This record gives sequence, structure tokens and C-alpha cells, in this order.
Amino acid sequence: MEAVLSGKPIAVLIDAENVLQPDLVSGLLSRLTAHGRVGLMRAYGNLGAIEKWKSVSIEFGIQPMLQFNPNDKGNATDFALTIDAMDLLHSGRFGAFCIVSSDSDFVPLVARLRAEGLPVYGCGETKKTVETRKAYDVFFDVDALVKSKPKSKSVETKAAKPKPKVHKPIPSRLFMKVVKSLAKEDGRSPLAEVEAQVKASDPKFSPAKYGYETVREMFEESDLFVFVPKRGKRKAYVKLP
Repeated sequence: MEAVLSGKPIAVLIDAENVLQPDLVSGLLSRLTAHGRVGLMRAYGNLGAIEKWKSVSIEFGIQPMLQFNPNDKGNATDFALTIDAMDLLHSGRFGAFCIVSSDSDFVPLVARLRAEGLPVYGCGETKKTVETRKAYDVFFDVDALVKSKPKSKSVETKAAKPKPKVHKPIPSRLFMKVVKSLAKEDGRSPLAEVEAQVKASDPKFSPAKYGYETVREMFEESDLFVFVPKRGKRKAYVKLP
């Protein structure tokens, strides 16, 4: 069900103890802009939860609402979020709410806000029951929001595919002269000797100038020579076809 646009801003209330993926905020805000302007964002939770949301809170101006639970099973965060939601409702300053939590305990709160004629958006994990998601006018999946977050330039650069190497024609005249001069009776020229002679003949020679990493690679891909790799005690060599 699509919610109706309102002239008043949206209040975003985050259950930081329940939702552990702060990276969702960027994606959530981009989705909410289609329904109105976000005017307030608060994150509720204990010290550990608030600390996890610290960097995102600073980046997007989220107000941290620290809660101390009297025991491990306390619901202080849920009560604080619910009380604030009712206070904001009665202030008349907001035209819609967004509850960021997968907790079904907030369903009565959602029903109460909608009973006042206000759209209520939800954000959480879709693995929760269908009934919980149906309680909201629109429900955003946390995983989808995190995946849709724009990648930084550094990540894009790292993930970019390397450009294919462009090979230039090898110096065939030089290679041919060296191979012939070093050829043994069987026509074979040891690769190590060929490489050393090529560099001696042209001190400025470099395989990189031709788009290759090694001299061996140049002979391997050339149709002018036959390259035979090293096998056992036999050294690698080059010969004419």
C-alpha cells in the first residue's frame, strides 16, 4: 500500500539495539524522499548500540537517545521510542513516521499512529512475519537498502577490471639476428643467452615498451620463432620454424 504525501516532515525513529546495519541510512533516506521530507532522526539504544551508530549519526545528523536497561531482558529502548513517538504525534509537527526495527512489538504503536491518519513506514528484515510488514503503509528491507548504497570511489577503482594489455610488434630484426648468432648445431638458441645478448645489443631494450612482462612471453606469442620451455635438466630454448 502506498502512503500519501504530506506537507509535514517525516520523523524517523531507529531501534539501534534491533537493527545492526547503520549503513542502511543512506538508502533509506533516498527512498523516503519519494514520500516527503525527513525532519527528525533519532536512534535509541544502550551504550554499545549507540556506539555502533556513532559514525552514521554524525554523518546524517541522527540524535542519539541513550537508554540504560536495568537487566539484559529490559525493554527500556522500546518504551523510550514509543513514548517519544506519542509525544511527537501530539506535537502536530510531523505528518508521517518511519520506525526502523524488525521488532513486532511496535505493531500496536504503528496502528495507533495510523489511526490518527498518519502514514507509517517500516524498515527492517523481511525474514520477520508477513503480518508485521503489513502493519506499515510501506516496508523497506534492510538488506536491499544496504546493497543499494552507492560505492565509494576507492571501492569502484579497486573493483574495476584491468585494461587488456596492448602488444606492439616485437623487434623482429634484432631478435632474428641474436637467435641466429647463438644457434647451436641443432638450431637451438638457449633463451637465457638470447635474452642476455638482446639486452647487450640494445641497452635501452625493455619488454614493457612492447606491452610484455618478459622476453620469454615475447617469444611465446611470436609466430616468427618456436619456443620450447624448460623440461627437467634441459634449458628453455628458441629456434626458427
